[in-house]
Amino acid sequence: MMKKLRKRNGETIIETLIATIIVALALIMLAGALVSASKVNREIKKLDTVLKWNDAYETKDILVKHYIDNRTDRNQVKVHTSANGYVYYSVDK
Repeated sequence: MMKKLRKRNGETIIETLIATIIVALALIMLAGALVSASKVNREIKKLDTVLKWNDAYETKDILVKHYIDNRTDRNQVKVHTSANGYVYYSVDK
């Protein structure tokens, strides 16, 4: 009976473990590449926004109401509208 069990063809547990380890390593490398690409993309978007911000903005005088002490101030702000419609405000202090 032992001879019948030993003659069966198939994968051993070692082969299965090695294949699992190889797949896990490939997935880890893929995840690392995706994270790196995401970080680079985020930095490029920041740089692009900064470059566009420095090139094209308009200065507006706005009235700011402080709700804590109920006072109002007039401030000059830089207003920039991006290509996708977002509006950015900046106050020089």
